[in-house]
Amino acid sequence: MPVKLAPRASEIRFRITHGADPHGFSGGRDLTLPNGLPWSLPLLTLSPPLSPAILDMLFHNGLLDKANLDWLSQREGHWIRSSKPRLFIHCLDQVFMHDFSRYQIFCNVVGETTVSKGIFLSTPFAYQTSNKDKWVRPFSGRALMRLEEHEKTLALRIVKLLTPVQCTPAYDGYLPIPTEGELVYVRQRGTGLSGVQRALKPWTISQKTLAKHEALLELMRRASSRRLEQQEPSPLSL
Repeated sequence: MPVKLAPRASEIRFRITHGADPHGFSGGRDLTLPNGLPWSLPLLTLSPPLSPAILDMLFHNGLLDKANLDWLSQREGHWIRSSKPRLFIHCLDQVFMHDFSRYQIFCNVVGETTVSKGIFLSTPFAYQTSNKDKWVRPFSGRALMRLEEHEKTLALRIVKLLTPVQCTPAYDGYLPIPTEGELVYVRQRGTGLSGVQRALKPWTISQKTLAKHEALLELMRRASSRRLEQQEPSPLSL
């Protein structure tokens, strides 16, 4: 786990090495999923009654302190009962996979001191018809993406397309086709003139959602602190 991340953002991974010698561990590579992301077992999905051996091993090897072990015990089963995909976001540099055909982005966010479970973000890759009687999902495909700071909130950037984007037949182009390396755009809300498409703007998380989930705000503060540290001039050597 990177040093600057909160301990609760830890996860267990499998590492592939060239042999059984522990000294070759650093020269190995993490086992990856078909999408290229590391296979992992987040610490927050471990429950002391169900995973005592794993947690005991982490504790006695100095990888898990008493405070966080007690914290997990107090939240027994809090995370593992969820049937939703277990996406844990712990920094703004972290990429995650999303299927363009899904209605929502469902995630859990791990901040410095707080954890927000079950955040539902409305997908920017679907929209409702004018009479709001149904949702239109014009795209199919998968991509790696990440959240990033944008005008005092968070926007979404497509880092890499895992499969080519396919549009439904006779798609009218209401939403721009997701593009690798670009922010995700949606249409501005408002009444406007009938038959006139509203201007495009970057998809962002609403201020209401940010205020509701302290962990999201902690990610933003952490990213801002890192940026300021990088901008600080190096001390002059005499």
